[in-house]
This record gives sequence, structure tokens and C-alpha cells, in this order.
Amino acid sequence: MSRLIRVVAVAVALAAILGGWRWWNGPERQIRRLLSDVAADLSDRSGQRGLARAAEVAALGRHLAAGVRVEPGRPFEPIEGRDAVVAAAAGLRSASPGMRVAFTDVGIVLARDRRSAAVDATATATFRDRPGARQVEAREVLLALTLAEGRWVIAQARAVPVLERID
Repeated sequence: MSRLIRVVAVAVALAAILGGWRWWNGPERQIRRLLSDVAADLSDRSGQRGLARAAEVAALGRHLAAGVRVEPGRPFEPIEGRDAVVAAAAGLRSASPGMRVAFTDVGIVLARDRRSAAVDATATATFRDRPGARQVEAREVLLALTLAEGRWVIAQARAVPVLERID
């Protein structure tokens, strides 16, 4: 009887280890990590200036497909291509020192082939305007992700205002 208990205990332990490994390396966790990294790359954490700041935001490029298309919403025009998106992000960061970006309310839908995914999230940017007042900008973000060379990258992003102004 004790041998049976040991066999069952080992089987349960192996199943728990396998389940934990699959969860840790699963696509949804990888996508959430990607969003966290993108938010960190867009945020001004260090207060660096000049080339150091440019190097921080350049890291954003590793999370983007070569032909990425970003539609930031009004009043901005769509941006196409990894280099153009990184340049626009660098400009935004230099114009908004101390900006913090976060993704919340993340919903992930994996395609059947598990090689692409649709992500719906709320992106929030907190920054100080020219007079120094704290501003918060929130937009719903719709992302199309694809698996390229074993890692998830953003192929398309579209921002939609969370609350429309009523004039």
C-alpha cells in the first residue's frame, strides 16, 4: 500500500511541475510580460536625458514587428514601420518627462493556431503638462500580436479614446 501512495505522490508532483511549467511559459503569460515590457520601455523611469533616454526607448523596437502599424487616434496620424514607431515614442517621451505608462484590464484571445493573438487593454499614461499639473490620458488599445522567431511581437495597434468628449 505504501508503494502505491509513493507512486501516486510522484505522479501528482510531476503533474504539478508540468502544469506550472506550462503556465509559466504559456502564451498568455508571455503576452502579459510583453505588455509590461512595452510599458516599461515607454515610461520615463530613470530621468535620463539625451542618448541614455534614446537608448531606453530604442528597446521598444524588440517588441515590434518590422511592418508594425500604430493608429494612435486623433489628433495623430497612423505610424508605419518599427523605426518610425520607435522615433515617435522617443519624441513623446522627450516631450513628457516623468511619463508613466501602464496596461490594465488586459483581455487576450489566442488564435486557434496559437501563432497570433488579439489583445484588448486599457493604456494609461500619467505625465505632467507644461505648467506642471498632473495629467492622465487613458485609451482602449486593440493589439494584433504575432509569434515571430519564437517570441510575441506587436503587428498592429489601434487606440480608441475610453471616454469621448461631448461638445
